[in-house]
Amino acid sequence: MKKSLVFVCLIALMGIMNVQSYAYEKIGFFEMKEVILKSERGKQAAQELKKLYDEKKAIIQHTEKDLRERKNYLEKNTSVLSSAEKMKLESDYQKKFKDYQDLVDGANKELKKRDEEIASNLIPEITKVVKIIGEKDDYTVIMHERYDDIPYSKNSDITNIIIAEFDYYIRTNQVRDSSTRKKLSPVFENNSSKISFFNLTVVLQQSEVGKKAAQELKKLYEEKSAMVKDAEKELKISKDYSRNSDYQKKFKDYQDLVDGANKELKKRDEEIASNLIPEIMKIVETIKKEDNYTAIVDLTTVAYSKKDKDITDKIIYKFNQYAKMNLTPDQRITVNSSAALDKGQPEITITQPDVQRGIKVVAKKESITVIGKATDKGGVALVEVNGEKASLDENGNFSVDILLKVGENNITVTATNIYRIEKTERFSIVREADVIATSKSIISANTDLPEASTNIKTGKYYALIIGNNDYMYLSKLHMAINDAKDVAKILKDNFGFETKVITNAKRKDILSNLNNFRRKLGTNDNFLIYYAGHGEFDKASDKAYWLPVDAKRDDPTEWIIADEITSSIKRLSSRHVLVVSDSCYSGTLARSIETDLSKKGPRGEFIKKMLKRPSRTLMASGGNEPVSDSGGMGNSIFADSLIKALNNIEHKTFTADELFYHQVRSRVAGKSEQVPEYKEIRNSGHEGGDFIFVKVR
Repeated sequence: MKKSLVFVCLIALMGIMNVQSYAYEKIGFFEMKEVILKSERGKQAAQELKKLYDEKKAIIQHTEKDLRERKNYLEKNTSVLSSAEKMKLESDYQKKFKDYQDLVDGANKELKKRDEEIASNLIPEITKVVKIIGEKDDYTVIMHERYDDIPYSKNSDITNIIIAEFDYYIRTNQVRDSSTRKKLSPVFENNSSKISFFNLTVVLQQSEVGKKAAQELKKLYEEKSAMVKDAEKELKISKDYSRNSDYQKKFKDYQDLVDGANKELKKRDEEIASNLIPEIMKIVETIKKEDNYTAIVDLTTVAYSKKDKDITDKIIYKFNQYAKMNLTPDQRITVNSSAALDKGQPEITITQPDVQRGIKVVAKKESITVIGKATDKGGVALVEVNGEKASLDENGNFSVDILLKVGENNITVTATNIYRIEKTERFSIVREADVIATSKSIISANTDLPEASTNIKTGKYYALIIGNNDYMYLSKLHMAINDAKDVAKILKDNFGFETKVITNAKRKDILSNLNNFRRKLGTNDNFLIYYAGHGEFDKASDKAYWLPVDAKRDDPTEWIIADEITSSIKRLSSRHVLVVSDSCYSGTLARSIETDLSKKGPRGEFIKKMLKRPSRTLMASGGNEPVSDSGGMGNSIFADSLIKALNNIEHKTFTADELFYHQVRSRVAGKSEQVPEYKEIRNSGHEGGDFIFVKVR
């Protein structure tokens, strides 16, 4: 196994032209491939490669001729040859054909290797010449190729100049001054451009988050390396003491282990990069806006740049400030790393609700939106309201939805600057005692019977949890597997569910697991199906679908139609089934009116009634609309809201209806445009009951 930490580097050209005037920028670009092909050294290398190609081609053609002759002889004489002669000739032919294939493969590999060697020898020399030209001619930047975000003139292409100077350099070991060249270097001066550079690889490797990720990857490498070494020991023993067939099997297992370990390391490496790069790009964009840059360019696309234009250290500094505050990519913050910073407390102004000295704030609703502004000379990093991270824009404006209990609610607003200095404001909101404000509610605020749960027998609880990220033919998701694992954990730990988690599931995986549960479930049991992945709605057929990991956009043969889900649910013997779907168009899986469980009554008695009646219901992250794959702390908005609701609901025993209308819906609505839904699933065996959750701890 080869130890490696390879972060994928992406081109970062941020923004559009800025009309503000700056000192001129001299910009050039060239085509590296053209320099290699047209330079004298490149032409010489191409001739060497062609000579090698011709040699290999001649050998292959000779071998092909021999094979054709052997094949023709067999075909012409097959009727007169004895079986033994024919078998021997066929065997010889197959051996020669295998040798021919190996010859072709070997020739292609040798040609490819030589081609790469030529490029690896030429590119550093060409780059050296480009850097000398950049310094001599006072270029701001010389890039490998042209990009639309940066303005150019027709004279910005200096490929021919680099070819000429590279040829001269090879002959003399010198690069001429522009004044002595036959053709002067073109000068492109743009008074409306301001450009800087950064090295994405350096940011990834030297930032605190990048170092932590490297340590994580190193630990995984060491674990896999130890497993491989143990397998190597067993393989040696098998070779020394076992039969040959046993050795071959163990050798195959060993190869699979090595391949699997390398794939896992590569996958984790790519995951780290895909998680970190968007965060870094947000920081780059922030700096671009703060300092009025036309573009900030990743140095991986640059052959030469002025050293004083490199802002890599500045980006690392700001990235480390993000990390210190444990911020998510979606939290937009202002960190002024350019100014002299005042390490005083931030300031907080609350604009909603109307908090005035001596006046009590009274609310009737189950939640309230807290809105305000936090300011600090150095930059506000984080705002929390009762421990909930508020949405925060670059100007310090924040908002967050807070759930209210009946009676007095103490509200604490805390703003933190980049130095982790906090400022706190406190106020209280009194929520009037009333039936919880929703037409769908069935629970009176003062009728809770805690003892009810001890008298209720609910049967066993099972959950099939599905999370799809790595789609083969569709855009990949980032949070679905995290969502599935986190939901499974809280169901298992807090509610005693027996869970089955499947990730990156194909159609057959989902349907076969549903069928396995059908055989397992008893008549008093409870079954929850959770799906996080792509969804689709076909307007022509008016049908909704789950999209398995191998689904193709224009081929519904591998999709799972809502009717199949409904049919599978109908065949289940369990009394209560709850489908939780976090996918686009998930609300259309149940073509039905929303549940209406609005009858009031004692809480304990009502729960018993809901438990007694069979239920088949759907909790969907949205209606007939796309939904977000992010927005929570490592989860989608919906999954984050569901997990927090399951953690924070005050009752030990509660219905899915209560969970949704009193917790989930308001949390999702406060953070996004999507509107979650809770419905009965028509034609599935629903008889007016509801899914009952019972905490085990």
